[in-house]
Amino acid sequence: MAFVYQLQSRLVEEGEPDFHRDGGNAIEIKVMTAAEADSDETLKNKGCPSAERIQDSRFTKAEAHMNFLCGAFALPEKRGRGRVHFGYVVLKNQMIFIDSSGFVLSRLQAMKDTVGHPKNSPGFFLADFLDAIVADDLIFLTEIENGIAHLEDQALAGTTDQFNHKLM
Repeated sequence: MAFVYQLQSRLVEEGEPDFHRDGGNAIEIKVMTAAEADSDETLKNKGCPSAERIQDSRFTKAEAHMNFLCGAFALPEKRGRGRVHFGYVVLKNQMIFIDSSGFVLSRLQAMKDTVGHPKNSPGFFLADFLDAIVADDLIFLTEIENGIAHLEDQALAGTTDQFNHKLM
């Protein structure tokens, strides 16, 4: 079952009192599995590539088409989390994520009470979503850098065994 949100002054989940059945002026955010996306009429009518192709990309990419933007994110392993792959399609008033792992849904839940832009759009939302994904990456990269600096100090002092193995 696809999960549906609306981007208003905040992210509103379907079923909440603020969710407008008629859509209003809100941007719709959907999270679908690859199977759901492949059977979605909106995506079929736009001529989107297959959801499996989008979601299972080995690298991050974006494809610009006449009426939509689609692409994929491939995130490396980090702190016990395995590799993450998910796809996206950006339409005029809709943002669709293609993800069978639950990663996107967990990030959307974490973003629910964040304030949107004064002029909400799928593009601004995608930028906010990317910010949320990389929010703690600086800390993660600093930890890696500190570990490498420690190994370098040991190597220069001649006190490290198996430097190459520890570096990996």
